[in-house]
Amino acid sequence: MKLSNPFSCGTRVLDWKERNCHRCKLGYDEKNEKWNCDLEGILDYGLNTTSEFTEYFLKKIGYNKKTKDQLTWDCPKKEVT
Repeated sequence: MKLSNPFSCGTRVLDWKERNCHRCKLGYDEKNEKWNCDLEGILDYGLNTTSEFTEYFLKKIGYNKKTKDQLTWDCPKKEVT
């Protein structure tokens, strides 16, 4: 199954990050100005470019046939704080 990009605009990325990255122990480390999670880094990079997220990346963040009609879903790497 080919996955389409669920992040049609930056707001959808921010909504997803609010549900996952901002509630995760691996969230961005403001003190040291670094990402603790490669997925969040890719999302932030994607916000600043016109590139599409790859199908591999979408699968890595848990986007699939089951989640495709949802605006947000749980990240498989999320470690709740």
